[in-house]
Amino acid sequence: MKTPDDERLKQMIESDLQELDIKCADCDKSLLNMVRSRETGQTQQLIVNCPFCDGQSWTQKLVGKYYQKAPEGLMLGGMDLKDGLYKLNMEIKNA
Repeated sequence: MKTPDDERLKQMIESDLQELDIKCADCDKSLLNMVRSRETGQTQQLIVNCPFCDGQSWTQKLVGKYYQKAPEGLMLGGMDLKDGLYKLNMEIKNA
């Protein structure tokens, strides 16, 4: 079995990486940062609720393995799953 050389392996890993900044569709503030670490067949859909204007993001369809990070000043307040759609509630951190 032939294994990829270091350069080919690096290209494969870099092609999997993808960053996504999810913003509120109403006020355009950043609500959640997502990073795809690996491209897989796994899919999920999510909507992020905005604590600034009570709006929300557009529905995001994510394909692959993702990690999430809240922007500075925000934290995940809760999450619901209904019919395959995750709804995340972001909250403003108290200073």
